[in-house]
Amino acid sequence: MPFKVVFFIFLLGVSGVSITALLSYRLFVSVRRGGFWPRFRDGLIFLLFAALALSLSGLFLPCFPLFGEPFCGGSVLQNKIALTFDDGPNEPFTSQILDILKAYEVPATFFLVGKHVVQYPETVERMVREGHAIGNHTWSHHPLVWKGVVEIEGEIEGAEKAMQPLIPVPSKLFRSPHGWKNPFLVEALDKRGYRLIGWSRGVWDTDRPSKEVLFRRLTRGIKGGEIILLHDGDGDADQLQADRSATVAVLPEVIAYYRRLGFQFVTIPDMGPTS
Repeated sequence: MPFKVVFFIFLLGVSGVSITALLSYRLFVSVRRGGFWPRFRDGLIFLLFAALALSLSGLFLPCFPLFGEPFCGGSVLQNKIALTFDDGPNEPFTSQILDILKAYEVPATFFLVGKHVVQYPETVERMVREGHAIGNHTWSHHPLVWKGVVEIEGEIEGAEKAMQPLIPVPSKLFRSPHGWKNPFLVEALDKRGYRLIGWSRGVWDTDRPSKEVLFRRLTRGIKGGEIILLHDGDGDADQLQADRSATVAVLPEVIAYYRRLGFQFVTIPDMGPTS
């Protein structure tokens, strides 16, 4: 998810907390002063705003469990880390990432966009051959938050059809574009037997920060059970601006750093999400 989008959601959340606190205070004052109408009015405003804030959190916060229960990480006691890559395949960067993962014997999970799978089928075959897990990231990467069940199922099915000839065992992992979701997504995933996957650490490599900035974001306060969100592609720009050279450059250093701390790299299925 782009940093500017995350920042907007952060501001929305801070505003929500502030206004909810103010409304709570007003409700408390009106109750103490007595009178039916002030209490009813302030109570109704509080409930309406709380419902709005709750709904927005469910729609736009990837791990907020209002609409479904996304798997966003394992136990901190597991000492495991899952590297995940979204929006590919995207050459030459996906193959460069695969080269590094192979050299360091690191399994990862790739959430693929169907229209990009069609462009680079050989890259997907390599992912499977080298033991990486594959997830569905829709056909087009269009946000699903405003779509109904039929449209969402079409996005899921489009990616399925693109990957089906290339993956012996069908994937039942799904990550929504930007992590956005709605009740119709939950219905579509349940119908097709998918598990919704989120993440615990996003580092906004889509904004193309420097290697040094990425390293700080990837290592600050790292703990066991984390699902790391990285990108090998760009679902929104049709790959035209998907320069992932900084992600490629930082990956060996990050792998070495995590291993020095004693972490084990696993795929999402090996981290243990249950259906």
